[in-house]
Amino acid sequence: MWGSNGSCCELGNEYIASKNQCVPVRPERRCVEGHLDDCVVAGRQLEQRGDIGAGYASELYRYACEEGHAPACRGLGSLHERGLGVERDEARGQALYEQACEGGDAPACTLLAEKMIGEASTSTQALALFAQACHRGDAHACDVYGEQLALRPEQSKQSGFYFERACVGGIGSACRTLLVREQAAHVGESHEIDPARVRELLERGCRADDAESCTQLAGAAR
Repeated sequence: MWGSNGSCCELGNEYIASKNQCVPVRPERRCVEGHLDDCVVAGRQLEQRGDIGAGYASELYRYACEEGHAPACRGLGSLHERGLGVERDEARGQALYEQACEGGDAPACTLLAEKMIGEASTSTQALALFAQACHRGDAHACDVYGEQLALRPEQSKQSGFYFERACVGGIGSACRTLLVREQAAHVGESHEIDPARVRELLERGCRADDAESCTQLAGAAR
């Protein structure tokens, strides 16, 4: 609890006399007070209001980015890439993604890698970025990295580790991919994959909104 104009409000709230009640402090206000995570929260909310909101979002992103907050640099880069609220400038967007990635923002590394993956000259660099983003906690990067490893016979066995990380991280299709790989590994063996493991992976996939996992789970329950 903290005092506000003589009244006590929970942390993160302020007292509004005209309403005679405590209300949450708006994220854009918390942003200008130095709470950089709230700059990104406010920016994302403002983007939903079109160009006018996105223009204000760009200022919040820019402030936080200049203060060294990597996710804000990604947010500003996205606005430049789309020309939303700011002048369209893909080169500027790319530079901001690179800045965000170097600053430790995993999704920014994934965005950079996705732009490179189709080009033979940068495929090795793209794989390194996917791996980096995955180990920083981006489940989507783990899934894509696993898919890329699965295409390479000499690295295919390593892909299961990354599909597992993606599955745990909420990528439903990765759970199903992992199941297919584990089932294939048991072909020709005297025993099949543990039914409990099958159910575990299908349940994870279904909880992560993978429709096919839900369908298979329903079929397995019959």
